[in-house]
Amino acid sequence: MHRDGERDPDPVHLDFDDLRAEYGDKDFIAEILGVFVVDCPAAMGRLEGAVAAGDAAEAGRAAHSLLNILGVLRCAPALRLVEEIVAALRSGDPPSLPAPVARLRAAVDALVEEGRQYRCS
Repeated sequence: MHRDGERDPDPVHLDFDDLRAEYGDKDFIAEILGVFVVDCPAAMGRLEGAVAAGDAAEAGRAAHSLLNILGVLRCAPALRLVEEIVAALRSGDPPSLPAPVARLRAAVDALVEEGRQYRCS
């Protein structure tokens, strides 16, 4: 649920039909996912560490890395979570960060697992 009480409208998952339409070749998608399963958890860890340390500048850099990484995969629900975090950082509202960061962690974990499974198929 969001802070305003609304549920996330879309479950977070990779849309492989959309990825095939965008990138075509299954091997190329697997290559993109190979980078994703390493880079996305690393950026997520940086975000979590920065939020825990109260380092808004580093949290912002990590959030923007996540926007780029998730943007390649066109995962709108996860992108909305990152945008919520970026908005909280811009507004100077760090107390609101733990909930969307936790939701993003769950989303990233699910996406990484999907990416690994796709690469193994």
